[in-house]
Amino acid sequence: TRPPAEAVEVSESVNVILSEFAGPQARLLYEALSHGENCLLAGPTATGKTFSVELASRALGWRVEQIEGKEGLLDLDFMGGYVPDEADPAKRVWKDGPVTRAMRLAQAGERVLLFIDEGNRIPRPQVNILLTLLNRRTAQWCWAQGLIDVPDDIGPLHVAEIPLRAEQVWCPSANLRVVIAGNFGKAYAVYELDPALRRRFPTVVEYNYPPFEDERTIVVKRTGLSSDTASPLVKLAAETRRRHAGGTLHAPLDTESLIHWAAKCARLGKKSLTVAEVMAQAELTWADLVCGREHTGQVKAGELAALGDYLVSLKMPAGAWKARPV
Repeated sequence: TRPPAEAVEVSESVNVILSEFAGPQARLLYEALSHGENCLLAGPTATGKTFSVELASRALGWRVEQIEGKEGLLDLDFMGGYVPDEADPAKRVWKDGPVTRAMRLAQAGERVLLFIDEGNRIPRPQVNILLTLLNRRTAQWCWAQGLIDVPDDIGPLHVAEIPLRAEQVWCPSANLRVVIAGNFGKAYAVYELDPALRRRFPTVVEYNYPPFEDERTIVVKRTGLSSDTASPLVKLAAETRRRHAGGTLHAPLDTESLIHWAAKCARLGKKSLTVAEVMAQAELTWADLVCGREHTGQVKAGELAALGDYLVSLKMPAGAWKARPV
């Protein structure tokens, strides 16, 4: 077994960057990347996976090449393809995709993080490319494959083939990291995570919605809403997640949607708000996502009303909200 990695020394400037993330995930990602590991980020939508990548890459000073996983992903979106020439549309010229760009930059000596968001939406052909890319090769292996320009003292390498060009690209493993993020639950997965691909990520960082105090701080900071007014909104968000986990609600209220909701409440410009006003803003932001729709296309009124009742119950008996603020 590999001995435990030594702790990464973190400068004050790096600490300042990583502290922008409320939880430990950005720091865990930074440390794993610093030790040469590729990382898998797993968790619900809008829990900060992309933001933590932004912070970790900024703290490391690495360039980021990004791929958005989606159904129908093409080689052009991944390795590259032939596109019309801007100067002469009748001609077609080669354009590198994110993977090829990342590898060429890494070969030239730049440190690059290849970030694949929505990794659960990557079709099988691109998964196969990733499986090959993530294998570390030796210079001797590359020579046997015809890559005679690979130096013999370069250390482990990543190699990938560009199918449309019958070309192989390579780069030092030390200059490239791969991070895949996604929600790998059955309710969200388009494709199940390939076990062979999963084993190529030594570090898995789990994400979830922030604890109450942290999430309230985020809402207050992002919207200017008072802490007292933000508290019941954050508690209702937590309740939607509990009900969704129990199978009684269509989806949870994620942090980003919570912030949009709170921002609309803040823009009303009132020192106190009634439940009716607060729930009216919910209908403008998250009601359809969280409550779902009837077969007629209307938002499920029963689920929305039940959440309004929950909001009432947080501070006072039902029926008292019309005269008293949230």
